[in-house]
Amino acid sequence: MDEQNNLENIDTKILKPLLEFKLLEINFDDIFRFEKPEKVKVRFNLWYGEDTPYYRFCHGKLDSLIDDHYNNEEKQGKIFPDEGMITMGFVLINGYPDYWLLVHVSQINKILKIGDKYKYEYEEISGYQEYIGNFVIKYHKRHRAEAIYLETLQKNGIESYRIEEENANRK
Repeated sequence: MDEQNNLENIDTKILKPLLEFKLLEINFDDIFRFEKPEKVKVRFNLWYGEDTPYYRFCHGKLDSLIDDHYNNEEKQGKIFPDEGMITMGFVLINGYPDYWLLVHVSQINKILKIGDKYKYEYEEISGYQEYIGNFVIKYHKRHRAEAIYLETLQKNGIESYRIEEENANRK
């Protein structure tokens, strides 16, 4: 399947720069080699009221996006139950329902309960910075949970891509 042609359906008002790139299929496990995949949780960031998470990412609001990623209401329970757990954050690409962009890879250092919320102290994991904003998975989210274990994601099947410039000389 030619993924470049599929990108023409994306909301071009927000994603114009993405249309200048192409997606190259790559193997997820070749990039993300976690010692304990059962301790890795993937969170799908969908909506925070005002802006979509992808809009936030495209407009340089990564700090607020990640802050929302690491805070949740008590009624939801702990999204990330263990200290030491690795988290991957993906945002849904607007106008393209099954495509998710990687926005961070971090490790939970501490879990705090503040009032009726959980807050997670985290540290970005080095070695993955080049994939932030440049790595896409195709995954049809059929579950209500915001976060699932990586093993479950892999069992359900994902396609993964790296965003590459079509013209390396583009400024």
